[in-house]
Amino acid sequence: MTRLLLIILLTLSFSACTLTPSVTEKIKDKHALVIGNSRYQEGRLANALSDAIAMKNFLKRKGFEVTFVPNGTTNTMRNKINLFINKLSSKSVAFVYYSGHGTQEKYKRDTKNYLIPINNKRIRTLKQLDRYAISLDEILDPMQNKNQGLNIVLLDACRTSMYRSFSRSNKRGFAPTRANGVFLAYATESGKTASDNGVFRKSFIKYANQNLELGDILDHVKKDVQNSIDDQTPFVYDDKNGDFKFDDSSQSPKDTGTPTIYKQSNNSANKYAFYGRFSPNRNSWKTRYFNIMNRNAYQQKPQIGDTLKATGGVNIRSGAKYYNGGKWINLPIIGGVHKGNTIIVKEVKEVAPGFYWIGF
Repeated sequence: MTRLLLIILLTLSFSACTLTPSVTEKIKDKHALVIGNSRYQEGRLANALSDAIAMKNFLKRKGFEVTFVPNGTTNTMRNKINLFINKLSSKSVAFVYYSGHGTQEKYKRDTKNYLIPINNKRIRTLKQLDRYAISLDEILDPMQNKNQGLNIVLLDACRTSMYRSFSRSNKRGFAPTRANGVFLAYATESGKTASDNGVFRKSFIKYANQNLELGDILDHVKKDVQNSIDDQTPFVYDDKNGDFKFDDSSQSPKDTGTPTIYKQSNNSANKYAFYGRFSPNRNSWKTRYFNIMNRNAYQQKPQIGDTLKATGGVNIRSGAKYYNGGKWINLPIIGGVHKGNTIIVKEVKEVAPGFYWIGF
């Protein structure tokens, strides 16, 4: 039996502003829900439970309090989901991993994604599927409503529908799930299948242990999957702000109340703009809104005295965005730099790891 689809949904509640970065606010606690279903009444899976156990152990090592559900029935899954949701604070890191059967079906007017419990023999109609299976919305809606921190959901589930006899959909597996501020990574493209060999889970844990940002982890996982399995290409939909690492030290900057000033000239700057976001793992800029004109420095960081040319419109603010007492703060917009304008750098500020502002 094939298993596939990995969905990662990162719901981040940030004060996003035009052309400015957003990163994870200070985290209070980390909670995980891990479900692994192998012993189905119909359609047993070989590796689903072992994948879930490996993910549980990984998350515990990273400081998560884990609610673990091995071979969950309908009632057990719903009870454990409620227990997990009740543990969340308003600023948690919430991580959900599900390994087992899953399907997409249209019931009434809505197309839903369902997680299948092991007591699946009684599921013979769409009505029974909606009653006895777990809709993904049963997890996402209360999790997002309660937690305004960081929500991560990984679904490593069967792509092929088990219920063709009554399905009203011609599609296989889960429906694509998209939402603002969400990061989704599918283990394979829509309509394709993936093998039940655990390569996605193994690769994810391998690179998550290397202190990489989530986006970088998935870049490596994609290459591993393509190299290991024919005709399987992970798909990523990225509409998030900020990023996440699994090491405790990387979740938020120190609560100093002021920006970290890495370089500062004697000339005080009174105007600030977001320069860009640098990824040390890739040794490149993920986003960058200026070119350095006075030296050959495409991959380098800006320095005091550099002449910069704007590649597009950028807001000018009275100060750099900084972390203060539990939230990110943007100072007022006082103007704008237009595409093609040049400025001279007076200050360089890294307000969070990889997020650079310049003063001029």
